[in-house]
Amino acid sequence: MTLMENKISEPEAQAKISRRTTRRTGRSGVWRALAWILGSVGIVAAGVEVARLVIHARQYESTDDAFLDAHVVQISTKMAAYG
Repeated sequence: MTLMENKISEPEAQAKISRRTTRRTGRSGVWRALAWILGSVGIVAAGVEVARLVIHARQYESTDDAFLDAHVVQISTKMAAYG
């Protein structure tokens, strides 16, 4: 629809448009702030959990590259014919 079909003057149309845009901008500003707050809280919570995991894991020794230091004894059968 054009301005002539609605019989709205140009200033009135601009006022309606600006009110709509302002209202949307206001809401999006609130949502944007809420997103920043929730994102920041999430990042801080993740950092706290990582710190807790590191502090907990420091109490235990890792055995990924462990080896056994022992005497090696060769075991053989008592009957030499079957060995």
